Amino acid sequence: MIAKSPRFWIFSIVLRPIFEAYNTHVTTNTVDEFLNSIIRWLDTHCMLASLRPIMRNSLTKLSVKTQLLTKPEQLHQLAGDALLKEDPTELI
Repeated sequence: MIAKSPRFWIFSIVLRPIFEAYNTHVTTNTVDEFLNSIIRWLDTHCMLASLRPIMRNSLTKLSVKTQLLTKPEQLHQLAGDALLKEDPTELI
């Protein structure tokens, strides 16, 4: 998917902290426990006040660790290089 549309690479960088919070806080032992943990996770991690710093940090990291803001034509190359890494969302 990233090879066809490198914008998904940027989306994955932004979405990663949200997904990690989901994995940490949502339990799947029973259906009731799953539903209750989803509601708690949504109330805690998907509120605008919680999402703003995640977005800001992700975009700051992207702009500091790459030259994407000054050289947007490198998007395809950066996304392609990311595919070669074990973790394509890591910006080192």
